[in-house]
Amino acid sequence: MLFLSLTPIYALYLYPLLSPTFGGGKELDICMVIRSEQVGVIRALGFNVIDERVTTPVKLILETPDFLLVLPPTQKGSGRKFRAIRIRRDLVDSVLYVEPPGR
Repeated sequence: MLFLSLTPIYALYLYPLLSPTFGGGKELDICMVIRSEQVGVIRALGFNVIDERVTTPVKLILETPDFLLVLPPTQKGSGRKFRAIRIRRDLVDSVLYVEPPGR
């Protein structure tokens, strides 16, 4: 019974603060280094690419060996309403884990 009463406290207050490494749901900010021949594909999905091949920071939801699931970048006035975007690993050379803006 104690477990059931503590579950909502964990889910609402502790889970969002814990790193995914420790079983939490804290979102990570990443920049992706895109393969040079795939920059056009990433731009077409609405990502901002700076420094030739590096995207601006986005929130990482899930990372697997085959793909990255990220929150879409903010696109004001584009009419697109994606909830998440799955990026194949073969489009990306590397992933940079960055500090969130404002920290």
